[in-house]
Amino acid sequence: MGAEQSNEAQEKDSGPSTRKVKGTKRRKKSEKKALKRVQSKRAPTKAKTQRKAQDFEDVKKADDFITEFMNPANEREREVIKRAMRLIIMRFRERKAEKLQFEEDSRRLQQFWPRLQEGIRVNKQPRNLSSPVRRLLWVDQSGWRICITKGKTFGDRTEKGLFLLDVSALWIGGRSFVFKSTGMVNYDDSQCLSLVGSERTIDLVFDSSFERDKMDEDLSAVIRVLKRRAETQGLGQFSQSVDIPLTMGDVVYAIQLKNELTAGVNVVEHVGGSRYSSTMYLEQGRVCIVRSGRPMVRGWTEGDGRNVPHGADMRDIVEVRPGMYSCSFAEQVSRQGTKAYVLDAKCCSLIASEGTINIEMETKAKRDSLVGRFSVFIKQVQSSDASVVDKMLA
Repeated sequence: MGAEQSNEAQEKDSGPSTRKVKGTKRRKKSEKKALKRVQSKRAPTKAKTQRKAQDFEDVKKADDFITEFMNPANEREREVIKRAMRLIIMRFRERKAEKLQFEEDSRRLQQFWPRLQEGIRVNKQPRNLSSPVRRLLWVDQSGWRICITKGKTFGDRTEKGLFLLDVSALWIGGRSFVFKSTGMVNYDDSQCLSLVGSERTIDLVFDSSFERDKMDEDLSAVIRVLKRRAETQGLGQFSQSVDIPLTMGDVVYAIQLKNELTAGVNVVEHVGGSRYSSTMYLEQGRVCIVRSGRPMVRGWTEGDGRNVPHGADMRDIVEVRPGMYSCSFAEQVSRQGTKAYVLDAKCCSLIASEGTINIEMETKAKRDSLVGRFSVFIKQVQSSDASVVDKMLA
């Protein structure tokens, strides 16, 4: 009995010390693991440290700027700051709206593109002013050209239609030259839609305004997505840009261009691969072109088609495109080769539903000046009331 009691006493004495040793080992082991984790972490590089320091300096400078200028000494400085902040906020909202629009357009494109590849039956108004005919609207295998034919075809043949990047505007209603010429007898204005480009204008007639609006929204989404991609990559006409003048009022630029066009501007017109010295002038709201040596037609009667000079109505022009990026210019380049691009910097195209006027200026500076002022003029014509436009073009 005495020996058993002594053994139990020894086990009781040794129990707590054994548990203490085990707990210490576990703690040391966990500390080693933690130390390894800390050591394994990558130390901050010198560049990262400098970048953090620069960020801190930028924040400090911004705080100093706000402290100094957000409490201006006079009213004038306060107004300048307010205008600057408004511009920043407007630009931020524009970018946000553009992003949302692009996401919505991409969603529409995914839904509409399979239908367009398969083909959509539509009614087309011919240019000979006869009754609308049934046609198939579809996109070719390249995905860049929209065709309108009796049926879908395959192969390398270029069908009648428009390149999607060539579409300058989608007009709802009977605004185009062909629709106005028909008198809108067989259909209503709410059923009409026009695709205006340098190659041609496609005038479509739908059974209802709902179908017309749906097609307008879907086609607009497709064109916006493709043009945004082309603009990002600098393709086609998006490889050139002309600054729009902003130093003076828009109305002043419109009147300035009107006075210049009324007197006549010397240009070189490109037609069918040939170049003709011509005079471009404005008469009764119409941009007219006559060959050099011939008199400018004044006081013509619009009811008599024989007296209407070659050109386009100012209200009908949708875009002034710099460079050789119209259908006629493309044909000229295909005949003459890349040497024709020597004139690229001096050329531009006035695109209207009636037709496209392809002209060449004496220098690039004169071309840019004409494109900039023409763009402002067109913007004024399209955004102003009809009475204001009539007075402006009178």
